[in-house]
Amino acid sequence: MAAVAKKVDPTPVLLMCVEGGFEDRNETVRAAMVTAAVQWLDSDAVQGQLTQLLALLEKHLKGDNASDQLRLGCVACLGSLAGHLPADDERVRAALAQLFTALLTVNDVRVQESMATVAPRLMASLDDKKLDQELKRFEELVYNGDNPLHKRRGAALAVAAAVKGKGVALLKNAAISQRITDALDDRKRSARRQGALLLVRALHLLLGRLLEPYVVSWASSLMHCFSDPTREVRDAADECTRTLMAQLSPHGVKLTLPKLLEALVKEDSWRAKKAAVDMLSAMAFLAPRQLSECLPSLVPCLLDTLADAHPGVAGAAADALKRIAAVARAPDLQPLLPALLDALQQPDKTASALQGLMSTRLSQTLDAAALALLLPVLQRALADRSAETRKTAAQALAAVAGLTEARDLQAYLERLWTPLSGCLQDPAPEVRYASARSLRAMCACLGEAECRSILEWLKNKLCAEGVPVDRAGAAQGLAEMMAAVGPDKLITLVPSVVSAAGNANLPWTVRDGYLQLLVYMPAAFGATFADYLDASLAPILRGLADENECVRESAMLAAQRIIVLFADKAVQLLLPALEKGLVDSDNWRIRAASVQLLGDLLFRLAGVSGRGTTEAADEADTATPELSLEKLSDSLGPQRRDRIMAGLFIARQDLAPHVRSSAGHTWKSLVANTARVLRELLPALFPVLLEMLAADKERQELAERTLDELQRRLGDRVLPELLPLAEKALGHPKTKRAALAALTHALSTSKEYALALADRLLPPITTALADPDVEVRAAAALCLDPLQRAVGPRVAEECAHKLLALLAVKPDDECALDGLRQLLSGRAKVMLPSLLPALTTSPVRANALLVLAEVCKDALQRHLARLAPALVDAVRAKPDDVALCAQVLVLACGDEPRSGSQELLRVARPEAVTLLAAFLQRARPLDDIASELLPPLVHLLANEQQQAQEGAWEAIKALLAALSPPQLPPLATTLRHSLRNARAPLPGLCLLKRGVGCLLPALREALMNGDAEAREAAAAALGEAVRLSSPEALRPDVLNLTGPLIRALGDRLSPRARAAVLATLSSLLDRLGPALKPFLPQLQTSLLKAAIDPARNVRLQAAAALRGLTGLHPRPESLAAELCNALKSSTDAAIKHTVLWALRGAIEAAGDRLPAAARNTVSEVLKAALADADQDVTTMAAACVGAMAARADEDFLTNNIRMLCDTSPDTPSSLAALAILIKDAPQRALAAGGDTLTQTLTSSIATSAWAVRALGFLLLAVDDDRLLALLAKQVSNTQDHVAIVAAGFVGPLARKAAADSSRKALVPALVNGTKERNQHVRAKCEMALVDLLALRGGDDTLQLVLPILDSGMKDSLKECVDKTLRRRAKDKQDQQDTLDPSVLSE
Repeated sequence: MAAVAKKVDPTPVLLMCVEGGFEDRNETVRAAMVTAAVQWLDSDAVQGQLTQLLALLEKHLKGDNASDQLRLGCVACLGSLAGHLPADDERVRAALAQLFTALLTVNDVRVQESMATVAPRLMASLDDKKLDQELKRFEELVYNGDNPLHKRRGAALAVAAAVKGKGVALLKNAAISQRITDALDDRKRSARRQGALLLVRALHLLLGRLLEPYVVSWASSLMHCFSDPTREVRDAADECTRTLMAQLSPHGVKLTLPKLLEALVKEDSWRAKKAAVDMLSAMAFLAPRQLSECLPSLVPCLLDTLADAHPGVAGAAADALKRIAAVARAPDLQPLLPALLDALQQPDKTASALQGLMSTRLSQTLDAAALALLLPVLQRALADRSAETRKTAAQALAAVAGLTEARDLQAYLERLWTPLSGCLQDPAPEVRYASARSLRAMCACLGEAECRSILEWLKNKLCAEGVPVDRAGAAQGLAEMMAAVGPDKLITLVPSVVSAAGNANLPWTVRDGYLQLLVYMPAAFGATFADYLDASLAPILRGLADENECVRESAMLAAQRIIVLFADKAVQLLLPALEKGLVDSDNWRIRAASVQLLGDLLFRLAGVSGRGTTEAADEADTATPELSLEKLSDSLGPQRRDRIMAGLFIARQDLAPHVRSSAGHTWKSLVANTARVLRELLPALFPVLLEMLAADKERQELAERTLDELQRRLGDRVLPELLPLAEKALGHPKTKRAALAALTHALSTSKEYALALADRLLPPITTALADPDVEVRAAAALCLDPLQRAVGPRVAEECAHKLLALLAVKPDDECALDGLRQLLSGRAKVMLPSLLPALTTSPVRANALLVLAEVCKDALQRHLARLAPALVDAVRAKPDDVALCAQVLVLACGDEPRSGSQELLRVARPEAVTLLAAFLQRARPLDDIASELLPPLVHLLANEQQQAQEGAWEAIKALLAALSPPQLPPLATTLRHSLRNARAPLPGLCLLKRGVGCLLPALREALMNGDAEAREAAAAALGEAVRLSSPEALRPDVLNLTGPLIRALGDRLSPRARAAVLATLSSLLDRLGPALKPFLPQLQTSLLKAAIDPARNVRLQAAAALRGLTGLHPRPESLAAELCNALKSSTDAAIKHTVLWALRGAIEAAGDRLPAAARNTVSEVLKAALADADQDVTTMAAACVGAMAARADEDFLTNNIRMLCDTSPDTPSSLAALAILIKDAPQRALAAGGDTLTQTLTSSIATSAWAVRALGFLLLAVDDDRLLALLAKQVSNTQDHVAIVAAGFVGPLARKAAADSSRKALVPALVNGTKERNQHVRAKCEMALVDLLALRGGDDTLQLVLPILDSGMKDSLKECVDKTLRRRAKDKQDQQDTLDPSVLSE
């Protein structure tokens, strides 16, 4: 009425309510009329008629005949209208006063509540003081138990209206909430507790959710009121709680429910527990949304409370459940609610409740209250001991999940999952199936995101170790849940499942779990899964061959499930995979499983039961074999049927017994006449056999067994039928090999058949031997075996000669070469005598010889004398084949390369040396023959032809590279002797970019790591190599030469080894010079250290090296200074002697580059040495003085000559210095000394050998007959040492003398000298006369000299010539170096 009245004139409507409605006899009608009128007048529709309506209400209020019901209704309407007036209007305050009075008067709750909803808008007319007074008055009425209940309720509503009108903050500001808390906790006065409950109800009725923060704080006090001893308090608590729960928000439920549940568990008092239960039962009056959120937590607690020991608590819990059942709205479950309540209270009635539920058809959505009662029953049933009960509960759960909203079911998911997971692992398959279907329904209701935890659990369980049933249940549940998500899930699911199921690297439990998933996915997804059959079959077939039995069983189940579900719809997908697994698989388990599955599929297509086994042979099948083959032909097509039957026949010969058994059973069930069917199958069978013969060994054996079975079944008739097919296959590149294999097997069975077909088959076999396919060539060679056994070796020789003829046309035909190799393999020794002459005759085919060597290398070793020259001819004709020829020789020699190298050395041609180098690069072992090969190879380095030199160089390099480091040092001695006998320069070591590089590895290893003898030999060999090579060739190896030598000097070498190293360094310095500048610091340090070595030969070699180093040194004064320091610090006369010799060499090498200051320093040191007690030291020091003066400036030279001439009578060493000075610079000395110098020499010549030497060196540079005659007279000096020195000079002077005056002065003195008693003097004079008279060239000079002599001397000369000089003419000439005794040598 209120809704309709807003659209009509308000005056008649209000008049109708006032005149009849407010005074109706029925109390419910009166309350409804008042409520409707208040709501209507509260709207804006009455704004235009406020005056008329107020007048109408005041008229009825002032009437004498107005009843109380009329007055109360009018007051309520008046308050509603006053809300439209301004706050300061007097009529508002009057209406509020009348409204307060009516609230305290009316006895009807609904009327009071209607009035209270109007009052808040009128509160603005009250000031604070008036408000405080009214609040105090009404609170006193509320808390006073002497007042009637309706008056206390009205006062509570008045307080609530004031709070709502002034704001909820008034609760705290006016201390209303605190007084409520105190009253609720007042244990002595029940009226105050009751009043507080009335006030809380009134506040929540008007404030609603604004009061929830206070309600949460009052929750425990409210709960205690339910167990209050006073009935009025308990009734007020119940009424208050219902009101609270009806308007409680979700947040309020979350705050309140935990406190109530905690009290139910922790409280010890039965009254407190009962109070908690009562308060919980009041939650049945929550709004539907809040009810669905709290019931999942509420009902389980109530169920637990049913078992409480106190009947009051248990009864309260039962009443609470009944109250929840009372609010259930599901029509389909209304008849079952009593049974469900009984099942909740008495577990033994669970089965009967389930039966009633299963017999009820559920078609409407289930609300939260119905679920709260139903799902605990199903949860208990899922954990029941009876498998039937568990299955029924799972089925019921699937039905319930389909009629439930997701938010209601989500709250129970965790509780239901625990027993449901156990059902998924149940041993009974029907229980697992029902559980999986219930999971599917739940997932469809909740969605994949809400079920993620369950999916993760299933995935983990799917791969976990344990009994297979657990993995099967997880797989079934996961498949159903994925199906609930939708067919699109297959797009991502199938690839991951296929990958995991077929990954052999994963644990077997993982593979088994995913294969179990493939068992249940086809049924779960239905026809949608047909698109993914092809991808799923591969891991299933691999699983059939798995090593683990559980995996194999799961794969078989999956395959069988696919066959059952998709046999008619997916034949095109299943049969190719099964055919491939039947024939192509290398694993017998896959073949066995393929046979079994193929049999099941064929049985279904042919209508055969498949029971015709050997154990039940008398049982009748559903169709005859002939009819079965016809049905298969209709279903599959004739060609496919023949191909499948051919595969089955091949499987009957399988190597695995299980495969043979299964294939035999299937064959017998489908075929009645095997021979007839085989003749029909030959066109389909033979191509398969060809493929198998072209495969691995196991499948070849299977094909051969099949051919044997064919021959056994069909007899000789099979060979004529196979031959045309084989010949046709030989013309096709893809089937050549298999055809040859088939022919090989067929020919092996009958010698007569092979003999008859030899001429027919030989040409195609020969052609196949040169086929581009290597496997075809191998098969052709094998096919010759039965022909050769039948006909003899003729067939192989004919093929070989044809291949050689082909090679003559195409020498580089690799296919023909390999065919020859295949042909000769196993037949080489027999065919060698007939093939070798053809192969070694020019032109020599090296590639053919290599083939021959590869297959019969042992036999070729006896023919090396013929083979080696042929290979050399091949290299000469085609130098690029040197590596090929070397490989032939290596194979022919085997482990004895000595014979091959000797044969090559006998062939005196450069190509043989080139071939020898390539041979040594490949041949092993070479350690036994290295010492034998090195001398001739070094000798070949001196060959006139460069090709031979280069070949020898490469051969030495290859020989030494083939040896291990410990094997190299012993070869140093061999190299030393070989190089010592060579003549310099050695052409092979003078090759540019090669040099001595071939020798360096061995000599360096010997020098660094060999024993003492090897080190010495290596150092000497290096010296010889440097001597024999050229500077241009040595320059690239200067680092490799010098570095090891310097490092060797730092090691502990023997004196002879150190001397050899120093000699090599000296030779390098002399030959390479500037190239060694980078090593100057290291060389200077090492050589200076060696210059004071205890061993004399080491010091001498160091001195020679220092001479060469000084020539390179940019600052020779530093080197001279170091030598001077060594001289000063040394006390050993022998060391001083050699250091002075080194200093002399440095002075000579430095020349005029020695600064004046350095010369002065050296002069001071030499002066001290001249005073040494040792004569050798003083003599060498004098030689140094002379050498330095000869290279100094004119002043220094003049001063030194003058000083030496002045001191010569008293100091013999002065004459030695003059002698060296004249030797090094005769012209400068003569110019600077003049007559003083000659007078000094002539005055001392009779007593001093050094004066004779000085005069002799001077005469070698200038011509002076007077001085020459003076020197010649000294030959007859009575002092032998003077006479010997004079005799030593007459030889060089005689060779120089050409004038008659010189000869006339010399000849008499020399003739007289031949008569001296000193043998050495006589020998020197005799040799001098030989040189002077040039007797080695004849008597011409003698005839020229005789006329100028006196007669007596002439006779004496003739006598001397005849007697001794002609014999002396055969001796070598004296060397000029022997004239200077200060020159040191070893």
